[in-house]
Amino acid sequence: MNYALINTGCLGFVTLILFSLWRRTHDYLLCANIFSACFAFLVLGSQVWCHLTGNPFYPTPKTVLLLYTGWITFLLGMAITVRRLPQGPEADRITPVGRNAKWVLVALMLAHLGFTIAVSSSTGLLATFQLNNIVGSLVANRLNLSGDFSTAHVGWFFEAWHTAFVYYVPLAIYLYRQRQISRRSLLIVWGFASALSLMQFSRVPFLMLLVFGLVTWTVLFRPSGWKMARISGALLCAAVVLFAGMQAVLANMAVNKSVDLSDQLGTYAFSSALAFGELVNGNYDEDNPHHALYVGAGIYYMLGKLSLLNAEEYPIGFRTYVFVPYPTNVYTFLDAFALDFGIIGIILGPFAMGIGMAWVYNRLRTHVTYPLVLLYGLCVYTCCIAILGNFLIGAPVPIFLGIVFLLRPLVSSRTRRPRALPSPA
Repeated sequence: MNYALINTGCLGFVTLILFSLWRRTHDYLLCANIFSACFAFLVLGSQVWCHLTGNPFYPTPKTVLLLYTGWITFLLGMAITVRRLPQGPEADRITPVGRNAKWVLVALMLAHLGFTIAVSSSTGLLATFQLNNIVGSLVANRLNLSGDFSTAHVGWFFEAWHTAFVYYVPLAIYLYRQRQISRRSLLIVWGFASALSLMQFSRVPFLMLLVFGLVTWTVLFRPSGWKMARISGALLCAAVVLFAGMQAVLANMAVNKSVDLSDQLGTYAFSSALAFGELVNGNYDEDNPHHALYVGAGIYYMLGKLSLLNAEEYPIGFRTYVFVPYPTNVYTFLDAFALDFGIIGIILGPFAMGIGMAWVYNRLRTHVTYPLVLLYGLCVYTCCIAILGNFLIGAPVPIFLGIVFLLRPLVSSRTRRPRALPSPA
């Protein structure tokens, strides 16, 4: 099958669906747009990268077509579910948080600080931390971690607050929207979250912070398209520079320095498409003695915590590595669907994801609440990392949903009808 024919036909179909969604929503941060921008980078970029580098391994036409299939069925799921925006002022649809929200904000920040101290002590960072070489201490600590290290070593309670910033940063923005905290206080919360999210010298927590913060700001303030483009572009550039810089530091301090930084960045950005091709061709092997479904990873994780099963015997956490053509353990968001159900899973799995995200989006557009903002942040973050894996079926999601459920009554304003929230100057 011809690559040009596949790309032209599938991209044309994608464009039609996105245009249909745009006519109904006029929303730049719609899940479909975020997902399409990220996935197009992978599908097209992997082909261009392999061509420019003269790579003997290349995404096969079958692989490219399957990637497009998952992309298109996800968009179709959203397209049949997303409704037009209801009439009426935006502010009238925002439900304020209650007076207890400030105390909840402080408690969540303290929980995040407690986790950071506990995990730093567990990994030995506190003993080796040097103020005159902060970056070196953080990098050395990360490189010395054993491959099987888990935040579970710090205990169940601390582990639940690994990414507590996804709760308290949106809450702080909510309080700022209601003029209950100042801009200076909001910046302090942002700085606190940014510093703690980078303590393990990992890029993923910082990306989560940016996504949840940007989603909350956009939902509550509804900025103009130009302002949104400026802010989003600045955050994207900051994230790319941070990622490249941290990777350069890790490569410089790693034992094996034979791989160029450009090759490492290319592998990070595009290897999941090639790895997915290996997976669908049956070249993926992971110990799964109970033949459990990979889409149930989050459920197995919770059952393991409750001692109802031995979690080590189930596919939980990171995927195993595939070494052809590159060493990587990411296979795009389609990996579990393909492993469990084959081509049918690649069609129906993304379709169900699209319907679910569109349902959350519809609820958020008609009635903005703090829990719905968090759920939509989860949807957008899942779309952002779709080129790596499927966050919705990961172990952290049951914990996330449980905490959102617990926070709902704690921050509730206990008002039956939403009232308008004034915008801060």
